[in-house]
Amino acid sequence: MSLRRFVHLVANEIGDRGCYSLRRIDTSRLFFPRAIAGFDFGAGAGAAVVDLLALPPDGGDAGPLPDPVMDFYPPPPPSPGMPRPVDFMLLGSPDGQHDEVVSVDNKGSTLVTDAGAASSRRLPGLARPKGTFPIISLTAGDTLYAMDALPTRFGGGAGFQSLRRGEGHWRDLHPHPLSRHETHGFSHLTVSYAAGTSILVSSKGAGTYSFDTAERPLGAWSLAGDWAMPFRGLAVHVPEHRLWFGISLSGSGGGGGGGHPFCAANLACGAGAWGKLWPPAPAIHGLWMEYALPEAAAGWRLVDSRAVYLGASRFCIVRLFEVVSWRSASGSPYDEPRQVSEGTHALFTGVEVQSCGQALRVLRHRSE
Repeated sequence: MSLRRFVHLVANEIGDRGCYSLRRIDTSRLFFPRAIAGFDFGAGAGAAVVDLLALPPDGGDAGPLPDPVMDFYPPPPPSPGMPRPVDFMLLGSPDGQHDEVVSVDNKGSTLVTDAGAASSRRLPGLARPKGTFPIISLTAGDTLYAMDALPTRFGGGAGFQSLRRGEGHWRDLHPHPLSRHETHGFSHLTVSYAAGTSILVSSKGAGTYSFDTAERPLGAWSLAGDWAMPFRGLAVHVPEHRLWFGISLSGSGGGGGGGHPFCAANLACGAGAWGKLWPPAPAIHGLWMEYALPEAAAGWRLVDSRAVYLGASRFCIVRLFEVVSWRSASGSPYDEPRQVSEGTHALFTGVEVQSCGQALRVLRHRSE
């Protein structure tokens, strides 16, 4: 896999400009040249100590983001006051240089955008409209797979669909078994892709299922285990380390960062046995916290984390923080203070995974 050049950030600016803005983050800025070593913030299984990353005090700006390359204006809501949810997904390319951004609104209308060329084209809508249900997605080969991030046994949402690069329509696939699990409730999914063909989905209390993207015709789901993957959201398999990497489902990992460390886990058992021989539960291989909040950033609250795989054992870890303060609505000292959001800040950090014998070393490069 070629090294992915850009990470795309979509900001919801509905309250300010009534739109979603798309930015391209050049990941080369997050890494030192090969001749210069990064900063080792923990080596070996279970490492969780990190040298402090100095965030600006008092909620200051960590550095300007690049200007948006495009803005997206969602269609009017069905009725006043209702949300206008739009989901954005990445249709990755094998060389990592020709990624496209796919956006779908609540009606399933689909727009494919080449951010580099600042151009878009429309496609037929989703096979089933997603409504207000959020979507989680991943690219496997030349195909984008999208599914409900919050499936319930009550139905609704987009189900499970695919969009192949170069084709002009979505394919409706067989929903994963978690969508009808009686005890599943409203738990979020964890999704991963590995071994060139298999997609895994899991949720706490409902087990893990595997989908073979190479099987024809598509549609076969199989039980991989009665355990849940230890990740939050999307995880990825890195073949050279024979491990899966993502953001830990655990809310704490040491290092003073406030939760959800970068995580490595072994979901398979034995070399070459992926998808055939499953352990009773995933083995955590390491937890690393690549950032730490100073005392001056007490009002920074972690609201979302993503580990974006760039290829060549490199990741861009994205942390979104809401900055909050306490003050009275009127400004009067006699009024009871209320929690007020001062905005959202994004922190991008480049990290690199290296094998050191039987252990791992994770190098932290640059942050913006």
